[in-house]
Amino acid sequence: MESSQVALTISYQQTHESDPSNFYAVNLGLRQCRSNSGFPRNHSATPLAQNENDIVLQVPQEEEFQRHYQDGQSVNASFLPAYMESLGSTFSNGANFAVIGSSTLPKYVPFALNIQVMQFLHFKSRSYDLLASGLEQMINNDGFQRALYMIDIGQNDLSDAFANKYTYTQVIKRIPLILAEIKNAIKTTELDPHSCISSYNSAAKLHNEGLHHLCTELRSELKDSTIVYVDIYTIKYELIANASKYGFTSPLMACCGFGGPPYNYNINVTCGHDGAQACDKGSQFIYWDGIHHTEAANSIMASKILSQQYSTPRVPFNIFCQ
Repeated sequence: MESSQVALTISYQQTHESDPSNFYAVNLGLRQCRSNSGFPRNHSATPLAQNENDIVLQVPQEEEFQRHYQDGQSVNASFLPAYMESLGSTFSNGANFAVIGSSTLPKYVPFALNIQVMQFLHFKSRSYDLLASGLEQMINNDGFQRALYMIDIGQNDLSDAFANKYTYTQVIKRIPLILAEIKNAIKTTELDPHSCISSYNSAAKLHNEGLHHLCTELRSELKDSTIVYVDIYTIKYELIANASKYGFTSPLMACCGFGGPPYNYNINVTCGHDGAQACDKGSQFIYWDGIHHTEAANSIMASKILSQQYSTPRVPFNIFCQ
């Protein structure tokens, strides 16, 4: 049986609700097809070579594809440009993040669902940056708010499991994990203006507030000790928020890793392993391997720590070296 799906696709509406161009999402599902009869299917508005792991929509015969294709055209829907083929496109009618063979699991491999979500979040943040620089044709906040978002994924998770000789019971047990990834993909939209996940940073700030109070308590208990609280969170966040000020070009991207933009990080192909590559100019990156900072970033953070500006109390650190 011909199985198919689109991984993660976004389409947004710029017009009044009665305008047929609001039905961009119809075209998303209908324009991407494959079948054994040999007619082309598409993930990026340009023909791709056939692949048995392609993910799109069920098409048992070419005539049905033609009918669906005409249905998509009848609502005045345009092909959505692929995110991975971004040259020459302003994504004025949306973006397509689908990749052949993608699935929800395992995570952090090109191009699992969570990676596609990361790409979308980067796309959204970059759109805002370009708008601020004067490119008015980019999607604005209202466009993202009124967008139609489509996620169609899971078939490859099931078919791959069966292909790897999983039993029916084992496959069924995986379904909650697949659904959990889809749920996370839908919920992972809380980004701050610098593409950081707000909920994660909120938790970090609460943790640091607790540390601040703890240091205050310890000072009163250990009067012969000098206990200094340093707000390293603010130091690191300011480095990302004002990356260009310090000469960094890719604040959230690892210099050494695998996968390319926006993060160049793959938990299964980390720096130092086969397939990972290091950038030529580490001084332009904040993160070395997606976890540790580069020498350039560490140098800036060290100078900020020594400035005492982020310390409570403001004690010169050179007193510890006497």
